[in-house]
Amino acid sequence: MRTARTTLVAVATSTLLALSACGEDQTESEKAAEKFMQSMVDRDGDAFCSLIEIEGQPVAENEEALELCTGQADDAMPAMDDDERKEAEKSLEDGPEKSEEDGDKASVTYGTGDDAFDIDLVRIDGDWFVTLV
Repeated sequence: MRTARTTLVAVATSTLLALSACGEDQTESEKAAEKFMQSMVDRDGDAFCSLIEIEGQPVAENEEALELCTGQADDAMPAMDDDERKEAEKSLEDGPEKSEEDGDKASVTYGTGDDAFDIDLVRIDGDWFVTLV
């Protein structure tokens, strides 16, 4: 029994270390893109709106824009059926297919081919925000 317990602890520890290492390798723009994708999967309008910018300003810094965004978030977020939600969750689990940063601009792509979802980001005061237009 001791051998099985030791093996189980070793496997659990190596799994945790591998998962931790994956998170540490993400760039800040990839982390922001992941949060954005997750907000759409969860249909979380507050999180969705906190991660976008309009005309170079985070929506969250403009009370009127934030209120408008959260009020219309359901319409702004693409509706996903069960298959699309599962595909988005798998894309999140797999991580981005492509990620590029050029100064204060970045692009992160989840999925491939026709199912690819590109997220364009801009850095404002050190934080990354999604550009929708």
